[in-house]
Amino acid sequence: MQTAISEIHGNLPSIDAALDASAFFDIERRTAEQMTGDMARHIAGAWRRIGGQLGMDARDFSAVGAAIETEDLARACRL
Repeated sequence: MQTAISEIHGNLPSIDAALDASAFFDIERRTAEQMTGDMARHIAGAWRRIGGQLGMDARDFSAVGAAIETEDLARACRL
């Protein structure tokens, strides 16, 4: 990642960094957590269906799944 999420966290992408930066955008922490959880659950529930619609095959799903189905996504889904 080349662009910093915030001046506090530098260039490392993380859920905590994004949530901490919510104040810079006048978004309350709890609202940011809810937005993050909603988006994560949508991604987790829809990416395979959308991939199938776009013609992804089993090899594609395996490669992309390793990047999408991470502990970060699972954690975000629990918010």
